[in-house]
Amino acid sequence: AGGASPALAVVYRSEDSGETWQGPSFVTSSLTGWNHTTCSPCEIGNRIILAIYGIKPGGTINRTTVSIVESSDDGRTWPKERILHDGAPFGFWLNECVIQSLSSGLLFALMRSEQERDIYSLFSTDSGRRWSIAKNAFPGSGKPHFIELPNGTIRSFFRAPAPSQQAYYRESYDSGATWSNGHLLQGFENEVYADSVILEDGRQLVILGNEDPTHTAASIHSFELDIP
Repeated sequence: AGGASPALAVVYRSEDSGETWQGPSFVTSSLTGWNHTTCSPCEIGNRIILAIYGIKPGGTINRTTVSIVESSDDGRTWPKERILHDGAPFGFWLNECVIQSLSSGLLFALMRSEQERDIYSLFSTDSGRRWSIAKNAFPGSGKPHFIELPNGTIRSFFRAPAPSQQAYYRESYDSGATWSNGHLLQGFENEVYADSVILEDGRQLVILGNEDPTHTAASIHSFELDIP
């Protein structure tokens, strides 16, 4: 949706391990305009939360707000919404939020800043009811996908700010408080919107979308990173 339309996410559900799917259903929010969600639901007990970003009434396309919608019935309805980050009091606006539950008990989130070309982090210690103030984590752009490895390391994939646009990853060994230097993924240009999964043999499969300079084509690359 765009313009004055409600910010929304489209949700499909499966009750048989992905054999069949139900939907679509539409999750709306109080925000309007723009491209609105990162398709990264986070399950916390009997709750599912999903981050949506858009524009508050009276805002502009460069001043996005991130909110969380919540379901307590396996994604059938999403009646609860709360603001996660409103840039107005802080002077910076964030979007494309990814949230995951860590083995430490924290809910951890990464978001991109379109203004500053940086990635920001925040966390919650009470299952998402209250959140820390967003802080600058490291330089980067694109949706900052991340995954927690079996040894507790957080590995985040992102792209370098323009003009480089190359694919990098960083690691955190302390639940996102600090981050390693960036590791360049050789041969991957204009990489955006990574996703990954831990394989049964202990390796990490990562998929990266590729945008050419004219934004008229996209391809998918996959490769494997051994988990230490």
